[in-house]
Amino acid sequence: MTVKETGDAGAIHTGRDYTWRGNVIRYNYFHDLHGPGLFGVMGVYLDDFMSGTIVYGNIFYRAGRAVFLGGGRDNLVENNVFIDCEASVHIDARGTTWAKNYFDGRYNVLTDRMKAVHYDQPPYSERYPELLKYYDDNPAMPKNNRVLHNVSYGKIWLDIEDGVDPRLLEMQNNVIADSILCYWRGPKVKDAPTGTIYTRDDADFMQKLKGNLVMTGNPGFVDIKTKDFRLRKDSPAWQVGFKKIPIDKIGLYRQCDQ
Repeated sequence: MTVKETGDAGAIHTGRDYTWRGNVIRYNYFHDLHGPGLFGVMGVYLDDFMSGTIVYGNIFYRAGRAVFLGGGRDNLVENNVFIDCEASVHIDARGTTWAKNYFDGRYNVLTDRMKAVHYDQPPYSERYPELLKYYDDNPAMPKNNRVLHNVSYGKIWLDIEDGVDPRLLEMQNNVIADSILCYWRGPKVKDAPTGTIYTRDDADFMQKLKGNLVMTGNPGFVDIKTKDFRLRKDSPAWQVGFKKIPIDKIGLYRQCDQ
């Protein structure tokens, strides 16, 4: 159990360091996360420009805003299952609004931490050459994030702040069976409490999701009521490239005696 008595937190929570790259968050079951307080709770909270993270093969059930991309780039969200989350994927461009101070010289934590590991010299420059060009490519914008081959059901597919164009995300081959496709908020902080809701009835927004399967009803789970989130053989997810998640191997392991 985690994140029960606070908000603005996540079951996995990290950020403010471009050098924490190459992490893989894989084969976890995040569920029943409902912490109170400021900004709510997240499953995987890639906060304050966290970048270069892979979120693969996880199950998120009632996990707040399940995968939270807080202004970062080069993140991959692939082959996950989302059920009844406040949003399956969140993205914002905070570096262009309330967090501009990360990029205008007032708060240099990102560049200071890059310099601390000598990002422009081996081994960092060889393993993560993209860091050499970050500050030549509008670093305040959340570029090169990919959301691929996921299955989402129940509530909200996308949660967007700071006026991000959904097409900034590469979204392909997702099965989307949520009642709300997107909750979108503009770039001004004062607009945060209100926004625009997009559903399947909005033809223009549906065009932004071209390349994904948008549907209604159960996308093929064995039994949602009993929380059996395995996908049946007739699920459309297999047709768009979803790979089987080893659910029987997720969870705690008993340590064997040596």
